[in-house]
Amino acid sequence: MGLKGSAFLAIWHDIAEGQHGEYIEWHTREHMPERLSVPGFRTGKRLHAPDAARYVFGTIYAGDDLEVFRSPGYL
Repeated sequence: MGLKGSAFLAIWHDIAEGQHGEYIEWHTREHMPERLSVPGFRTGKRLHAPDAARYVFGTIYAGDDLEVFRSPGYL
């Protein structure tokens, strides 16, 4: 499945050991709905590579254009 829109933002990061469950819960129930309510946001996907040495989590957001990621709603 392709990303909707003509711009995307990709972020890779780690979460403190023992906090992965809490992060996934927050990301699913609070963060993604908040981001997807910003005008111009089209898709948000969480990536998880539990066996990776670093950057166990990632997120990809797709938007209508680059201005979505500079908009007051996003910032």
